[in-house]
Amino acid sequence: MKYRGRFVWLWVCLGLTLLVGPAGAGDTITQLSTLEALSAGYYQGRLSLRQLLSYGDFGLGSFENLDGEMVLLEGKFFQIKLNGKAYRPSLQTKAPYATVVRFKPEHELSLARDTDLAGLKRQIDAAVPNQNELLAIKVKGRFSAIKVRSVPAQKKPYPPLQEVIRHQAVFELSDTTGTLVGFRCPAVLQEVTVPGYHFHFLTEDGETGGHVLSFTLQDGRVALDLCQRFLLLMDGGHRPR
Repeated sequence: MKYRGRFVWLWVCLGLTLLVGPAGAGDTITQLSTLEALSAGYYQGRLSLRQLLSYGDFGLGSFENLDGEMVLLEGKFFQIKLNGKAYRPSLQTKAPYATVVRFKPEHELSLARDTDLAGLKRQIDAAVPNQNELLAIKVKGRFSAIKVRSVPAQKKPYPPLQEVIRHQAVFELSDTTGTLVGFRCPAVLQEVTVPGYHFHFLTEDGETGGHVLSFTLQDGRVALDLCQRFLLLMDGGHRPR
């Protein structure tokens, strides 16, 4: 895939087909770069965190050189590094990939005790069965167990993402309170973004978190923001050398 131009803006309104969304039509999920580009090793920073804030106050992603997992919650960025600790990065820090939205929940669900990741997906799918619906998802609760990961920072020449993941650090937390930040995106966007569900986690004290692998909830609530548009930002990047 080749990228041309300073920025390319793609407005996508999801229904039975891909259509251009009308101005002002509901919330917009904005994504910087594509999953395909990240998977191929495009880890060079594209936009600063300050610039990303102009598109949303809630989201997830990564940092330049793939240096940790990103959580954006209530307008604050957290960088969970390989040691599992969360740091507050400078707003001048750049991101190669991120998905953000101005979170405005329209629906809430209560979760049953011992709900796991598969159970969460089932309950959300039952509440919003149309798989073409774009969802931003916030889950606040107490987790009896949660497994998360982070990845090591990379140097050029950048290896592909699958190779990096082989060296991930996995952390298992127990009896902890925190927030899942995530999205559900349709399969039609699978080369652009993570199809289906994608979650990152941050503890309530802001001390740790990561990319979510599994969990069991003691209790929690889900807030859903149904979004009508998907905005893709590309900056004319090239394969790092």
